[in-house]
Amino acid sequence: LKPKLNVKGAFLSGRRDPFAYVAPNYDFRPANYKIGIDLAFPLFLREERGKLREVKIQQQEVAYGLQQAGREIQTGVTSAYNELIAFQSQAALQTKNVVSQRILVRGELQKFELGESNLFVINSRETKLIDMEIKRAELIAKSRKSIADLYYRAGKRIFLASDNK
Repeated sequence: LKPKLNVKGAFLSGRRDPFAYVAPNYDFRPANYKIGIDLAFPLFLREERGKLREVKIQQQEVAYGLQQAGREIQTGVTSAYNELIAFQSQAALQTKNVVSQRILVRGELQKFELGESNLFVINSRETKLIDMEIKRAELIAKSRKSIADLYYRAGKRIFLASDNK
């Protein structure tokens, strides 16, 4: 909304080379220069108001973009945290299942020693125990991976013992 001020100046001589010889009575006299000033102030200020509105819209767009980025980060951190909690609870439950399956295998071995069971049942229980331990190890690995993902989404660095060297 400021007025426009243009200052113009020109040398009226027809010289092409500014360092060429000029007679002392001719050079540096006010009659040899053209100087002008243009001052303009629009009456309706439409153009300036339009530019001001455009700048305000751009600022608002940047603010919305920043707000959206913040929400995306917050959503990412929240989802990574929920995933971590889910994997940890599943790993804890799977650990209980492994302990229970070990008890069943021991019980089946005792029944076999007493002659009330056969090798097929013991073998199937041990296979089930191995499958449960593999699943437990996978859940623990996924849990640790989700911890790293949570740190990544939160913008934090994970410090390991090997980093202290």
